[in-house]
Amino acid sequence: MMVNRRISSVVAVGILVVALTASWLARQDRVVMSVPAVATGTLSGHLVAVGGPSGTSFPLAGALSVMSVREAGSPTFGLSVESDGAFSVVVPAGTYQVEGMSPSFEDGKALCAPEPDPVEVDPGANVVVDVICTMR
Repeated sequence: MMVNRRISSVVAVGILVVALTASWLARQDRVVMSVPAVATGTLSGHLVAVGGPSGTSFPLAGALSVMSVREAGSPTFGLSVESDGAFSVVVPAGTYQVEGMSPSFEDGKALCAPEPDPVEVDPGANVVVDVICTMR
């Protein structure tokens, strides 16, 4: 009988502790941490060869490197360009240097650049730029 009373007392104290803790937690201010949203824009366009004997332009498959001017020299984004030459990438708003290469253009050893360079991407904007490989 003495054991039953002790068990009952321990259970009652446990229930009281749980109830008090729940009550205390319910009254506490909640701290909500949020990460500020980064304003972004889209940089899109085509990697194209321009010039040569025919003076025409045509799309190139290859790769692009999109580098933040603030972090010059370190690639921020690298992306593949399909055979239609099209590319699109969402980037934080800012100023970027864009360079392209294609195995179809001077064996992939020459860099191709957009006009204008560098490229400014504003928040919410879709900046369309052609990255041009100038053929001689």
